[in-house]
Amino acid sequence: MTDKLLFTPGPLTTSATVKSAMLHDAGSRDMGFVQTVRSIRARLLALGEAVPGEAGYECILMQGSGTFAIESVISSVIPQDGRLLVLINGAKVTA
Repeated sequence: MTDKLLFTPGPLTTSATVKSAMLHDAGSRDMGFVQTVRSIRARLLALGEAVPGEAGYECILMQGSGTFAIESVISSVIPQDGRLLVLINGAKVTA
């Protein structure tokens, strides 16, 4: 059986290696999991050229959908009395 190629915003088609890696459950307190999260956080800070602990920068991993991620960023960077312009670019889908 061949997997379909998904060209939508999500869920995305994943490779066999990703699916294989997902067969192993990891607890949030397992040392391997903690080390992996610590490494990802440090690498993301380095990608943003931020020094951990300097100027209050930190990277927090959050679990959720892409929409959740966008909403969390918007709520973090737009002041309560601020404004946001949303431009929509794409095909209109009608039922």
